[in-house]
Formats: sequence, structure tokens, C-alpha cells
Amino acid sequence: MALLAVLIVLLLCSVDGFSRRINSMPGVFELTHRYSTKPGSNKSTNGTGITHEHMQLLKAHDRGRMVKLKSSAVSLPVEGVADPYIAGLYFTQVQLGTPPRTYNLQVDTGSDLLWVNCHPCIGCPAFSDLKIPIVPYDVKASASSSKVPCSDPSCTLITQISESGCNDQNQCGYSFQYGDGSGTLGYLVEDVLHYMVNATATVIFGCGFKQSGDLSTSERALDGIIGFGASDLSFNSQLAKQGKTPNVFAHCLDGGERGGGILVLGNVIEPDIQYTPLVPYMSHYNVVLQSISVNNANLTIDPKLFSNDVMQGTIFDSGTTLAYLPDEAYQAFTQAIVDAAATPPIGVTGNVCFVVRGSIYKLFPNVVLYFEGASMTLTPAEYLIRQASAANAPIWCMGWQSMGSAESELQYTIFGDLVLKNKLVVYDLERGRIGWRPFDCSSTVDVSTDTGVKSFGGSGTFIRGQASGSSKLGQNVFLALLTIFCVIVL
Repeated sequence: MALLAVLIVLLLCSVDGFSRRINSMPGVFELTHRYSTKPGSNKSTNGTGITHEHMQLLKAHDRGRMVKLKSSAVSLPVEGVADPYIAGLYFTQVQLGTPPRTYNLQVDTGSDLLWVNCHPCIGCPAFSDLKIPIVPYDVKASASSSKVPCSDPSCTLITQISESGCNDQNQCGYSFQYGDGSGTLGYLVEDVLHYMVNATATVIFGCGFKQSGDLSTSERALDGIIGFGASDLSFNSQLAKQGKTPNVFAHCLDGGERGGGILVLGNVIEPDIQYTPLVPYMSHYNVVLQSISVNNANLTIDPKLFSNDVMQGTIFDSGTTLAYLPDEAYQAFTQAIVDAAATPPIGVTGNVCFVVRGSIYKLFPNVVLYFEGASMTLTPAEYLIRQASAANAPIWCMGWQSMGSAESELQYTIFGDLVLKNKLVVYDLERGRIGWRPFDCSSTVDVSTDTGVKSFGGSGTFIRGQASGSSKLGQNVFLALLTIFCVIVL
């Protein structure tokens, strides 16, 4: 799968009186649109909706992820996040090594390893068409770097998420092959990660010395990926094991014209979050989906279609652009939307669409997803995508797609960014649960730390709560843990 890139501005603000004790301290990333100029996207068509060709591009992007979901039976990782209209990925900056050097990395909640392009490298891009510097990591140039030997426990862990092995130089190697045919080959190293102001951690990550496919091109090139998966090698897991942060993170993806959002590490204490248990021992963030209702009527769907097993299950995946159902569930869902809609469907190649004269919120029903112990109410904008126009009226099409016939090997239910947008989604790995609530992604998120409650905003500001419960801009305290502007691209 193509590694997408963007110009990123890293804001590391000064600290006054910052406690040396940083156990449970969160980090925050601000996320902004970046793929708005892709041909056929919503913004490139001046707000008239995405084209049919762009819709096919989104589905192709997601199909690549499904190939990797199939590979999850052998613990292969997945990558990427996407906005349903702009269909972009999220990127941030971190510093590695001594002296520290800055790397632009894709933030990926679906994979489990931080890896960077290394020097020397076969097939690594020398520059990026996005005008950002490509900085290969050099093991010899960092005074704190060391190669991970085959005897290290991390070498055993990498076998759970990657094809890996040891060479005659006692290097612990890995190999990832992505759904679009691109791949990366490298070995594990250990070095200092600079993840917020005056805070460091020693982490193990991948040193990629061979790239292939789209990872070797300059188009949308980046320095690597930072994985936020559930394995012990992921960015969040390594920091949690060292007591730097809780093993909890959250994202909020803005579905508005501005796009973007926030990614937070720390115990989120926002009220009214509904939680459902994560299914244990799964390679992805699997949950138990019990039923779906359309217009207050439960659909007649065999619950076994949503059961979590090999090659099937219900997954929250912020790297998938759209949403996908097993075909039997998809047919029932689509028919229910057609029956409840106040406008008839039209024939569009490969999809069910509607010419909409008026508000989609008045013409189409709400949908409710019922999970174990929680529910999620979706508006029409969370299952429809504006795709084109006809006779001066927009055409809206189903953004939920079929996984294929009942005979298809893959029968996942996948809720991507089309469903997850405009919600604060909390991945509470300490308690084995995932939660959500409707949220303004341009506002602030309250996170618990050792020194109290702190708020992090979509504008990139850091706000410290007062004893009275009010907040003000913390000019005389810790102004920013780590705030990064990321641009979403497709």
C-alpha cells in the first residue's frame, strides 16, 4: 500500500516548572487535511462531491487493507488512516538518535512497529514530491544506537507481526508485504526516541534498508511509519511498558470541510463515553457487533455474520476509508436504506446512489449499531458519500460496501473513517475496551496526568485546568507536550 506523505509542522513549546515525573503523561498530535488536491476528491471538485473514479480509488485503497486483514491470520500488520471525502493519511514528526534527527512518520493505528528508511538503502526515495525532506536514519551516525541481536526478546515479538529471521551478522530482521504489492525489508535497532519536550525513551524500531513498489517512489514519500497497534512493539505499548504513558490513546477525525483532528496518548476523562469490550487475542481492534437498526427497525441478519473468528469479525479500523459488511448484511442494510429514503435510488455503476434535492438529514434515516454494552447512532453522512452531481443536484451514494459474496474468503465487518469521523474514539488497552462519543474534533480533549487534568485542542493549544474547574491558556506552565500539525492526503 502506498505510503502517503505531507508537509508537517512540528511545534515543540517551552516548559516552565515541568515535573520530572512523567508517568501517565500524555502526548497529543493535531491532524489536518492533506489530500484535498487529489483529482476527483471533494475539494478538487469545488465541493460538488467525489467522482466515480475517486470512489474506485477509495475502494482500491481499502481492498489493499483487506488483503492484509486476511494476512492477519499470520500476524502481518496493516497501515494507514483515511478521511472518507479526502481519503488521507495522518503523519507526525518524531526525533530519533543522538544527536536527535527529525523524521516524518505516518501515524497508523493498524500496525505494530515504528520503522524508518535507513542508510544505506536499496529503493528508498531520495526526495518527496511533497517538498518535505527525506531523512534516512543512519545507525553509525547516532551515538546511542545499537542493533538488536537475535537473542533479544523483541526478536521473538517481531515474528508475531512480521515475516522475520536472523542473518549471519546476528541481526534481527523483518519483512512486511503490503496489500498493493509494496514492501519493506529491514532489521531492528534500539535508540533514543524524543517524543515530547525534554522527554525521551529508549525504543526498538525498524531500520528499513530495502523498499519496493510504491514505497520506493518519490510520490507522497515519507520517512516511515509509527504503529499504534496492540502488540508490545507498537509505539504506545513501548511507552506504556516504560511507564511514560498509560496504554490508552484516542483519536478524533474531523469530518468537516477543515478536516483533521487530534490524536492523544493518555487517560481520556471526557464524560458520556460509551465503551464496549475489545475481543481479546485478536490482531486488530475487534469488537462484538450484535445488530444494526435502520429507521428504528432491527435488520434481519444472522448474528453469526458478525462473529469474531479467522477471516471474519467486526473491526474498528481508522485506516479504512469506507465501511464494509458481509454481503448478506450489506444487502439487508442497503435495502433498508432504500426503503426508508424519501427519494428513489438511481442506477450508478457498482453502487446504489440517490439524486438528493434537499438535506440528506431529512431524506434519509439514522442508523444505530448495537455493540456489547454500547450503541452508536449514525447520521446519513456516516453511511453516504457525495459522489457527483446531476441536473444541479448532488448525487449521494452508499459509502458502505459489500465484502463480496458469501463464498468470499473474507467476511469482515469493517468500520472505517466514514463511521468513525466526528467522534472521540478511545482505545483503552489497559482495560481491554474501546469507547466513543460524538465530539467536536476542533475543540479540546481532557486527559488525566500525574499533575491533574489537562486539555488538548484541535488548534494545537495546551490548556491546563484550574482548581475551580475552569481553564486558561497555560502560558506559565507546560504549554505543549507534543503538538503536531498533520495534513490528510489521498
